Amino acid sequence: MKKITLVLVVLLFTSCGVTQNSVVDSINKNPAYSNVIMAMPYRKFETKNYINNLKEGLEKVFLANNKKIEIITFEKEPEGLKLNQTTAIEQLINSKIQENSKDLLLVLKPTKLVFTNGGLQDFQYEIVGIDTDTQKEVWKGEFRVRGQFGPSTYLKKSVEAIYAELIAKGML
Repeated sequence: MKKITLVLVVLLFTSCGVTQNSVVDSINKNPAYSNVIMAMPYRKFETKNYINNLKEGLEKVFLANNKKIEIITFEKEPEGLKLNQTTAIEQLINSKIQENSKDLLLVLKPTKLVFTNGGLQDFQYEIVGIDTDTQKEVWKGEFRVRGQFGPSTYLKKSVEAIYAELIAKGML
């Protein structure tokens, strides 16, 4: 009986956690960015709580490490047929970049959501770093958060993984 319980516990924890991978364009990036803006879209009923909690966690980590970041969360608009239109959120981001001399734009893009019994179990996303002067992608990271009880269980680890990856790749 103890062996079965041990096996179940091991399986439970090996299927949970945060994984990440990233690449950096060391030729086009600045030595370190000091004034960051991040855009984080959410789906109203599916990822809103996770994204808002991720935002709060990232703000705390950046503040604790004396790094500047401004994070904008917004509901993702349904994609439809549009020609030559800029959305209100794009205008807001562009004005923040201009007004506050932001040097790096980080954009979180959900890539895969997996639901089990109506609950979010697996959340995969990429974060793209764009140098605001050159308009070139200088960093891209892929993150996967999965947990038996949903990705919010690993929120703190997600925040730490994102921040650590940005530091390790020399972005901050």
